[in-house]
Amino acid sequence: MEEINNFKYELLKKNLLNFINNLNLNYTIIINEHYQGANFASFGHDGVITLNAIPLVKRACEKSWSIQDTFLLALCHEIGHAQDPDYHTLYSQINSKFNEFEAFRKHLAKFKKFDQKDFDELNDILDEYSDLTQKMESNAMNIGKKFIPTHLKNYYEEDNYDNLRLYLHKVMDFRRVDKVFYELRDKGVDLGEAIRQYDEKLKAVNEIRKQ
Repeated sequence: MEEINNFKYELLKKNLLNFINNLNLNYTIIINEHYQGANFASFGHDGVITLNAIPLVKRACEKSWSIQDTFLLALCHEIGHAQDPDYHTLYSQINSKFNEFEAFRKHLAKFKKFDQKDFDELNDILDEYSDLTQKMESNAMNIGKKFIPTHLKNYYEEDNYDNLRLYLHKVMDFRRVDKVFYELRDKGVDLGEAIRQYDEKLKAVNEIRKQ
């Protein structure tokens, strides 16, 4: 495994650009060496693919994969997003559904009582959010697979299925956090204390909106 501090990102970027050029594709690649979150990469509406060095190198170490191969896996997934004709529509729908979730949650928080039907409606919104997210990520996985070198196909599938499970866990985290808030309130806990405990638990998942 390469030493992280000694790794030549400029050479890596050159190799990745050559890979894209050999596919007759035209995307800008940015390697972000400062991002501290969990998101491996992103594709922008401006045609820019950003690869986040810290989480990708961590991923390489966890899996005992080479750093270059790990970056290539992420790159092909993002090419999958870029080549997906439904990407922009799904991206917009996902953001809209998340905003609907947040708005409904804030609406419910104003009431003294919380009915099960309200919690069911909140979960219905999360189900739709989850379905849209899974669709977008599955599209990227399947399209990106076309560009993966043969010797990395198994790694690519493993990497992508791990990511799909991660998205499902994020949705489950939302369900748990919101359920805690309403359980605290309905048990007669002071609303201010319920909000304080809720905010503490929400810190564990507050990066989801950024990813």
